[in-house]
Amino acid sequence: MTTPHSNSSLPLFSIACINIGRFKMHNANIYSDAGAIRFQETLNYVSEATRRPSRAGTRYPQQLALHAPARALSLEMRDFLKDLERCNSSTLTVKAYTRTLGLLMRVTGDVPVSRIDHADIHKMWDLLRWAPEDCMTNPSLLTKTPEELIEIGKIAGKRAPAAATLERHRRFLNAFFNALTKAGAIGRSPLAAFKPIKSDLISDPSQPERFYTAADLQKIFDPKTFIPWAMKYPHRWWAPMLGMHTAMRVNEVAQLKVRDIVCENGTWCIAIQKTADEDLSSRGRAVSRQSLKGESARRTLPIPQELIDAGFLDFISDLKTHKCKRLFPNLSAGVNKKTGLPNGRYGQGLMNQLAPYLRRLGIPAGVAFHAFRHTFATTLLRKKVRDVDIALITGHSVKHAVPVLHQHYYHIQAQELRDQQKELLELFKPNVALPVYIKGQFDDLLKNKVKHYP
Repeated sequence: MTTPHSNSSLPLFSIACINIGRFKMHNANIYSDAGAIRFQETLNYVSEATRRPSRAGTRYPQQLALHAPARALSLEMRDFLKDLERCNSSTLTVKAYTRTLGLLMRVTGDVPVSRIDHADIHKMWDLLRWAPEDCMTNPSLLTKTPEELIEIGKIAGKRAPAAATLERHRRFLNAFFNALTKAGAIGRSPLAAFKPIKSDLISDPSQPERFYTAADLQKIFDPKTFIPWAMKYPHRWWAPMLGMHTAMRVNEVAQLKVRDIVCENGTWCIAIQKTADEDLSSRGRAVSRQSLKGESARRTLPIPQELIDAGFLDFISDLKTHKCKRLFPNLSAGVNKKTGLPNGRYGQGLMNQLAPYLRRLGIPAGVAFHAFRHTFATTLLRKKVRDVDIALITGHSVKHAVPVLHQHYYHIQAQELRDQQKELLELFKPNVALPVYIKGQFDDLLKNKVKHYP
């Protein structure tokens, strides 16, 4: 066997000849660590396959139960991600898993998954801690080794990722290796030794509360500043009002369709739901560009009287006149050319426009659209409203002490529920005068389909 080479264009090492029983191998060249591991796997298989039967008086230990043949990491990743799609995981979820598993591949190479152990996971934590954020997209970094990426991050003094970010990667890896364990591809998950990351519970006095005071809300909707900023797009005009008066999540507001505005027994409501997009029906199943955080997020809310008085139904009439499908057709989430689905969330585009406006008003960074939900919920809590009732508006998940009783025996009629929701919404009365929508004020934008996004 020759000594290893330092030049990457040459083999790491070469083997002139190997004889194992009747098996012979000549002039084997190994170019990478992954290749060396595969070469070792081959030798182990040949050694086992050519072993002579037991002779009298000789006992061999009983073979352990065989798992499914260990496949390369790239193949297991491919099938795992395909299965996520089969399970109706969102495009963003699949992309997030793809990034985590791609980072694992940077650490281990395309080795058989049975060869990945806890040492590789320790090395991945180092990579997550120090590697530049664009290490998976920057062409100049794609050829760097994990050790080189870690050194680059240390020299640059990269800020440590948030505990929640590391925990998300751990959960993704855990799901991947647990799937392999259940499939019999590996004997034990290398994540088994790694516990969930605890929150540090450190309070930072310099961080602002994610809550709007009465003065903040008056400042946001001051006609002198709000109207000039909001007149540019319909989503700037209506989204902050919807957020303040309904406590909807930013993406719930941003992805609304015209069909989500419904009239139930004379009560105008907003249905927070997922509905199929007709232009994606050729994919063979119902597909929606909308997303929900969970089952509890699906709900229907009466439209507060303040929004109706501000002309919200006139705006809906304008959308129908121009045959718009989305409430905010000028708000983009990007489009995946292959699937037709959004590349991101509609709410992100909305936040990107709202944040600079809030900063100009002197509202600190970190306080944005989600603060409307905090303000609504906090106001109702101060009025002694129960969590389970607030959840009827906010769509939070509520743990019941007797879940079967709640799920199967408590049947609330729709009208009774709407009446209860109206009472809750009326408890939130900010001292803010909303600007009144003038019918047709966005006609130029609504009729120009070139500037509309699916």
